[in-house]
Amino acid sequence: MAFDNPLGDFNLSVSANSCQDFDDVLPDTSSFKRVSFMSFSHSSSSLPSVPNAAQKNSDILVRLREQTRAEHAAIEQTLDILNSGMTLAAYRRILERFYGFYQPLERKLRGMAGVLAVGLELDRREKTALLGCDLSFLGRDPASLASSDQLPAVDGAPEALGCLYCLEGATLGGQIISRHLRKHLSITPANGGGFFHGYGEQTGDMWKKFKVELGAVAMNPQEQARVVEAARTTFLTLGRWCQKGLVP
Repeated sequence: MAFDNPLGDFNLSVSANSCQDFDDVLPDTSSFKRVSFMSFSHSSSSLPSVPNAAQKNSDILVRLREQTRAEHAAIEQTLDILNSGMTLAAYRRILERFYGFYQPLERKLRGMAGVLAVGLELDRREKTALLGCDLSFLGRDPASLASSDQLPAVDGAPEALGCLYCLEGATLGGQIISRHLRKHLSITPANGGGFFHGYGEQTGDMWKKFKVELGAVAMNPQEQARVVEAARTTFLTLGRWCQKGLVP
């Protein structure tokens, strides 16, 4: 899918180091039609050339970006979330589909807490509660929503990190969407926009912690392949789930 993006090759080239104040670094979304809601994980920003664990971190991020590109683009085509004509009803439907996917997947990921580093702060990364609050504010009872029964397998730390690559990338790109929602629908974190606001000003730091754990786990080709396959499967299953509920 071709992105109408004046900023470059595929997605926004904003590094995690510049995520401390998004109002300063993020562009005005009125200048383009579609930008990835997972755009930062697919950034074309250069990664530093450093040895050992940090180099492995760079390697796996490049593999993830390149080998999930098609699946990622398919989700963007389904959501079209930065469409300037987005209605409140359409926005709520997107949140409903996300809730139905995040809730069961995050429950599975919770079971991986014992094999992931404490510093990853897995509990802080859960978004189900934010989605539930947003939906409740918008008049939808989360308990009444269907849940996806097709989820990626989470058999170990590499698979958990592959899933989180997808979810954390959504949080990074959500910073742009949060501004778009405020501008076009007057939605803020306090009135239905908490999910896309995510970690707010702490988003950059949370992404850095994720990259540290990713580099520590994906230290050989076999583990990297497991991470990439889990990320691809997460994109695929999320995309199918969203398409099922959003595309007529």
